[in-house]
Amino acid sequence: MYYFKSIYYKQYNQKKYENEQVKVELDLADDNDVVYKLVGPVLMKEDLSEARSTVEKRIEFINKEMYYLF
Repeated sequence: MYYFKSIYYKQYNQKKYENEQVKVELDLADDNDVVYKLVGPVLMKEDLSEARSTVEKRIEFINKEMYYLF
């Protein structure tokens, strides 16, 4: 059982790191910069504030999942 938890923890940790890097990049962006979101095979234009909010919520979710895992 511990083996599976450690695998899930590593996966969540990797996702958390990736999302934190995205957050850093979004924080560097100006308000007039254009942000695109990959939806299937299409890049969709997305509002910068909405993208920041989505990434922050995703990081919060990952943190909760990691907390409840152990």
